[in-house]
Amino acid sequence: QPHLRIESRILPAGPTILDEVANTALFYGLMVGLEESYGDVTERLRFSQAKENFLASAHYGLNASYAWLDGQRITARELLRSHLIPAARRGLASVKVPAEDIDRYLGIIESRVESGQTGASWLMEGLSQVPQSARPELCRRAVHKMLEQEQGTDPVHRWAPLISDGESEMEDRLTLGDIMSTDVFTLAPEDLVDLATSMMEWQHFRHVPVEDERGRLIGLLSTRHLLRLRNSIGKQESATAVREIMNEAPLTAATDMTVAEGMERMLTTDNGCILVVHGEHLVGIVTERDMLRVAHRELTRPVANE
Repeated sequence: QPHLRIESRILPAGPTILDEVANTALFYGLMVGLEESYGDVTERLRFSQAKENFLASAHYGLNASYAWLDGQRITARELLRSHLIPAARRGLASVKVPAEDIDRYLGIIESRVESGQTGASWLMEGLSQVPQSARPELCRRAVHKMLEQEQGTDPVHRWAPLISDGESEMEDRLTLGDIMSTDVFTLAPEDLVDLATSMMEWQHFRHVPVEDERGRLIGLLSTRHLLRLRNSIGKQESATAVREIMNEAPLTAATDMTVAEGMERMLTTDNGCILVVHGEHLVGIVTERDMLRVAHRELTRPVANE
């Protein structure tokens, strides 16, 4: 059967609650005020032009250029300033939305238009300043930042840049949660060392966390433990359980520990990895190799001209 599907994507476009409410105010104000201001826009704007505008928005955001009524061309910012925001104000006022609410929420839209910073541009600007290899870590950091600020008092147009020009800000604030591996192979304490050795050789692992039946972290098995076992007298590797040789007190840390702090702990305790935990449960692992990647990126970073 023929059907009509209508999607409203104003809320997921945040990234803060304030921005979501501001987006909603603009949307519903236009639903009420657009026809009153411009009549039936479908008679003055072809569907093909609306499609073109939609694609331009997806590609260029506030820097887009639109087809407007009666064959006009207009930039996204000018369209919002001169036409859409005033029409939304009239629409909201006509359904008796308090003036202070109109000013507050549409004022956020106006400030966003002036600054040119949306959630998307904030992220893309940060990504443009780091090499391809650093982008996954930067994306994780961006998600953390969004979660921190989504219920705050600063809309996205006021957010500080994700990366500051000429600074190693990313490295200074990089946390273990940003660089850890979350797809972690684990062992059970009753697993035989023979099996563990085969799996570690196959996957090229040097460190494997050990979890109990409830998923709690209880130890770490490393190649160092395997070498000690092989060199010991009277031990049969194939008949030895992981619990007998594992480290029952491995180096652990929370996700918010900085990489610099984690590196210092690894160096001072002579550990080859940090197990990143939340309470009693493992959430990731940071190895010497992960630390080397961060150090290499910092050492090869271009020096900004003074």
